[in-house]
Amino acid sequence: MIEESLVLDASVIAKWYNKEQYSDRALRFMNGYIEGVLTLSEPIIVLYEVSNAIYKNPQLEASDALKAIKSLMSLLKDVVETPSSMDLWETMRLARMVKTSFYDASYIYHAKKCNLKLVTADDDMSRKAMGIVEVIHLKEID
Repeated sequence: MIEESLVLDASVIAKWYNKEQYSDRALRFMNGYIEGVLTLSEPIIVLYEVSNAIYKNPQLEASDALKAIKSLMSLLKDVVETPSSMDLWETMRLARMVKTSFYDASYIYHAKKCNLKLVTADDDMSRKAMGIVEVIHLKEID
């Protein structure tokens, strides 16, 4: 695990709760964060996107989904940043420039603003963020 500060997008954090390809790699980031060898900084949208991924997981019973959402909130409560109106404007400009959703642009912009690497499991996000921020695709992690 790299000792540094990162932005993890929802495609990575959702794998903490949903068993998917590369979940084992995503869990290394969670463990690194819990152990204090890694710090995170996240745009607020991550809470909604990961909660949506938990909600859509047919393998999770309602009680397990609630536990997962409580865990998410507990883990990320101190690292989620509420954007300013200027942050939202710059995110919109970036979304238009790279032709991506506002949601995806929020992670790219946040990483750029905080001068952090962005970790994603999303091929499209990885391509669109290249050249704007340093991107690490989850499939590249050993």
